[in-house]
Amino acid sequence: MESSQTENLTDTKQDDDARQSKQEDEEARIEEYKRLMDQKIALRRNNQNPERPGSHRFLPLMAIP
Repeated sequence: MESSQTENLTDTKQDDDARQSKQEDEEARIEEYKRLMDQKIALRRNNQNPERPGSHRFLPLMAIP
């Protein structure tokens, strides 16, 4: 009888550990997803407002016949 109770406690503890591990994995996945979304948003903002050089940089190239 004691061995079955011990086995049940062991199984319960393993189930709890597995559940906690899954929760930690999901939290890590969500954090990674948020980080990727932040990077994507920053990239889109940079693409919408690129830092363009002034036309004075191209004048020497246009002067070559």
